[in-house]
Formats: sequence, C-alpha cells, structure tokens
Amino acid sequence: MASTITLQDVALWATTFTKLIPIVGVGGYQNEPALSICNNVIQRMLSRPYNWKFNSKVAQPFLTSGTLNQQDYPQNITDLGWLESAIFVDPASTQQPQPIENLETVRNLQPSSQVANPVKIASMFETDAGVTFRLWPVPNMSKQWEIIPTYQMKAPLKAGIQETWFPIPDELAFVYRQGFLAEAYKHADDPRFEREEAKFVMMMQEALGIKDMEANSEGFVPDFGLFIG
Repeated sequence: MASTITLQDVALWATTFTKLIPIVGVGGYQNEPALSICNNVIQRMLSRPYNWKFNSKVAQPFLTSGTLNQQDYPQNITDLGWLESAIFVDPASTQQPQPIENLETVRNLQPSSQVANPVKIASMFETDAGVTFRLWPVPNMSKQWEIIPTYQMKAPLKAGIQETWFPIPDELAFVYRQGFLAEAYKHADDPRFEREEAKFVMMMQEALGIKDMEANSEGFVPDFGLFIG
C-alpha cells in the first residue's frame, strides 16, 4: 500500500497544536524528539493485539521431520513481530479439498516428551539469523505435517524524519497523527496528554474495525443442545 506522508510532515503539523514548542532539533540533537516520537507511535500501532491486514505475512511453510521426535524448527525469518495464527496440513493427503487444521498460537511452550498431532505453536529463541518455532505436542513421527504460520511483521526503525510512515498506509494517517499529537503534548508537559492518548488508543481500535469490516471466522459451538428434555 502507498505511503507518501513523511514523518516530518506530521511533526510540523503537530507543532502548531503544542504552542509552537520545538519538536525537531531540541537540545542540539538532530531530528529529536520528533524521530523518537514517530518510532514510538509506529511500534505501538504494530504491536500486539493490533493485527493489521497490511502488516500480516504468511511465512514460508516448513515440514515436520517425520522421522525424529523433533519439537523445535528453526526458520530464516528476521522480521517476525508476533505470531498471529498457524495452520497445518497433511501434504500426502489425496483428499479434496485437502483437510486444514488450526494451531493455537501461544507465547511460550515448554519442552515436552508427549507425542501426538500438533495442537499449539510458539515462536522461540529469536536471533538476528531467524526464529525457532516450537510445536506441542511433539509431532507424531509416523506422519510429516506441513506447518504454515502467519505473523505480524515487526515495526521498522526509522532513521530520519524524511522517511515515510511505511508500512502504515496513508489512509491511516489520522491514527498516527493523533498518536504523534499525544506524544507531543507529553513532551511539552501539557495536561492534554492523557485525553489525547485515550483518543489515540480509541482510534487504533476503530481503525482496525474499519480495515477489517468482515466478521471474524471464530465462533463457539455448544457440546450439546441448549434445550434438553
């Protein structure tokens, strides 16, 4: 999606609301505190639980070993922010359509000796070289599963205020403008900070609804009828 608005555009806009208190080049530091404010806003918008569609990425599928009781699977993924969802399929299945099962994504998983079809997945041991996915239980070695994770990409670190707000699209400029304004009030020690901060949080929630107008696919199925007897 297009992103043409620069960090500087928003910084100059916000200055008019903060009694013209400088936001760029304060204390002899080039671009500061405007640059730090922009990075803070981007990181907050792209953090959990805001699973934006524009920031969602399907990882390269990987196969369970099929021969060893292997629980951890290193992958060359360097932009993972947080794990959004995951599915697994049986690539050897001839059934049409091919059955798809969902994995529960969790924050952390302990080592296990239990062997069965996978139920949960967590991202573990993140380094500059990639991330390791851990499955639970240990995948049954009698079958090889194809695991397909989907994740939210980590927020990029902007190096200068001439950069744009990418990957956040221009249509969400009203959200990050509000976030910058709240942070600018905080910098100016303005009592309006708390009010504007609350608006920012509300706008993020509303914008997520605007981008995802479709109903969620998740639902509840009762184990038995509501009326018995």
